[in-house]
Order: sequence, then structure tokens, then C-alpha cells
Amino acid sequence: MSKKKIVFFLFLIIFIAMCVFYALQMRDYKKIEIFDVSGITDGTNQFLYDVDAPLDSDYIVVSGYCYQNFTKYQTILYKILLKREDGTYFSIKTQPIERNDLVEEDEGLSFSKVGFYGRVSKGLDFSNHYYEVCYYIKLNRSEEYIIHTNHYMGTREDN
Repeated sequence: MSKKKIVFFLFLIIFIAMCVFYALQMRDYKKIEIFDVSGITDGTNQFLYDVDAPLDSDYIVVSGYCYQNFTKYQTILYKILLKREDGTYFSIKTQPIERNDLVEEDEGLSFSKVGFYGRVSKGLDFSNHYYEVCYYIKLNRSEEYIIHTNHYMGTREDN
């Protein structure tokens, strides 16, 4: 086999792998699951948190941070939840990110992966519903909290 054919097949394989990876990522961003919050402690007043301004493109990017000061984290699991006005919670794929800026600003914080972001498909009806951005936190494999951020996405009609 000539070198040109080998190079061609390598590029073809790389191209196919990239297309498959992209398709899998898009499928993950479209996956929206209903999340049951019954029995989970409301930790809104126990945590420091914020929501960055959502970015709108082919999908919506939600990012922010949430943590407790002076807490020793062995493990931490984050999920971004969207709470529809009817009380239904939806979980979106969430990834942790390091927030070294927060560690530098807050001496009570010793763990940098307190930030996270998630991408959500516009499959949720943002034009006819509004959603509160909430956080689900599971600390050290046992303590579960839900944080209500009072940040909203979609069409919200104040009464």
C-alpha cells in the first residue's frame, strides 16, 4: 500500500472519529432528565453560590459555583437543575470546573473544583415557561442539598 493511501485512510479514520464524538456530545446535551428532589435538604442559606449569565447559542450554557466555607471535601457531586414554574426539576449534564479565583479570594475555601457548567438543548420550552437555576450538591457521598439561586431563564411573568 502506498504512503498516500495510508495517509488518506488515517485522515478518514480521524474524521469519522471526530464526527462520532461530536454526535455523542450533542446527544448528551439534548438529554434532559426529570430529577426527584424529595427528601433533599434545602441548603440555600448554607452555601455561597452564584450563577453566571447564561450564554445562548445552539444550546444554552449555564455556569456558576457553589460551596461551603471551611468544609473538608472528600468527594463532591454537582448537578445543575432547572426548576420549571410547575415545580418539576430537570437535570442537565454538568461538569465540574476549577475556580482558582474563588480560592484566592476566600481563605475559607481550600478546594478549587467548586465551579461547574452545563449545556442544555433548547428542547425545554423557554419561550412558554420559565425555569429557576438550582444546584444539587452531594458532599462526601452522603449529604445532599438543593440550592435555589433565584436566577431564572425563559419567560417569567411576575404576578
